[in-house]
Amino acid sequence: MYPCGRMNKYLQRFGYFKEPILHNVVDPQLNIIVVIPAYDEPNLITSLDSLKESFKLFTGKIEVIVVLNFPVYAEKEVKQRLHLQSELLRSEELKSMGFPIHIIEAFDLPKKKAGVGLARKIGMDEAALRLLKTESRDGIICCFDADCFCDFNYFTAVHSAFANTDTHAISIKFEHPLKESDSNLNAIILYELHLRLYLQFQRDIGLPFAFHTVGSSMAVRASKYMALGGMNTRKAGEDFYFLQKFIAQGYCMDCNSTTVYPSTRVSNRVPFGTGRAMGTMQSYEECSYSTYNPISFKLLRPLLAKIDLLYDPYSNWEDGLTRNVLLYLRKSGFYEKLDELRSNVSSILAFRKRFFQRFDAFWFMKYLHHMRDHGLEDQDVMQVAKDYLGQSIDDDPKSLLMSMRFRNNSPWRSV
Repeated sequence: MYPCGRMNKYLQRFGYFKEPILHNVVDPQLNIIVVIPAYDEPNLITSLDSLKESFKLFTGKIEVIVVLNFPVYAEKEVKQRLHLQSELLRSEELKSMGFPIHIIEAFDLPKKKAGVGLARKIGMDEAALRLLKTESRDGIICCFDADCFCDFNYFTAVHSAFANTDTHAISIKFEHPLKESDSNLNAIILYELHLRLYLQFQRDIGLPFAFHTVGSSMAVRASKYMALGGMNTRKAGEDFYFLQKFIAQGYCMDCNSTTVYPSTRVSNRVPFGTGRAMGTMQSYEECSYSTYNPISFKLLRPLLAKIDLLYDPYSNWEDGLTRNVLLYLRKSGFYEKLDELRSNVSSILAFRKRFFQRFDAFWFMKYLHHMRDHGLEDQDVMQVAKDYLGQSIDDDPKSLLMSMRFRNNSPWRSV
């Protein structure tokens, strides 16, 4: 029986729309739904073709939900293109994909909310409601983008990643395409190098929330998606804030057995992220990019090595921490939160588990910004990569990136 109460409860509390949009019959054996937000995306068919190739190896059932969207203030030409694209997607040509493609026309979205976060949320909410109607009353929601493509084993790898019942979210391996003909090649190498260094430095000091959070390469269980309140409506960084909810609960795992290839294009739609970084680097004569100062990570490591001492209010856990680290702890309310945490746990095991839920990825990012404002300025990403990898000054950016990709994809366990 279809659990209408659960659906209605979710929609009324968290849904952007308070009623389901799609009313097509759901295959009871449905395993995976891919959600693709698309705002004036000319390469959407290419992305769908990539999914089609991957589907050939998958023995399960999938669907794709494309959320065509534009804000109320979009130019007339953009709106016309989206209407035409909607007609194309409903044509006979795409019925040969081998899986259902559902179109949601999220047109004229309000100025305050319109953006990739809302578009993802609209599609993911529908995906969760549809998977609720299957025999398992669960399933996998994959986030994809309209300008990326994936490996041939994408669906089989994603499905296998959720075979462990304790896994409720995955961060799928991603690699930006490195084509010599791409005018953004140098820029994307430096930007991805920054992302990978940021992740690796976190892992090296033992932060358990060190996962890539790329919107086109993540997937979650539908049941846990609803339980944790669904996707947010942020115009940028929606992927980071969303996946952190799963990471904080210990539900996220890496999936390195397949790869998603995000776009390297320039974009001004969001205030940060890949597209914005590409545009920023193009505006300079010489392509360069800065990353966080490695010393900032090292200076926090003594604190992370004393988690058990922090449980004891009379310990000397402050010994060895620098003045600026202690200043940030005071500014961020660390001492008050630590006292509260101690008073709400009954064992050191519970304290360890909840420590990183309280002092999470957001807290850590603010720490890095604090250290940058107090003398540890950002460093050239190429030099940081060379120092970290111990490679020569003559190593080219691409070889450094290959080395960092290998390092990121190696098995790891937080201390």
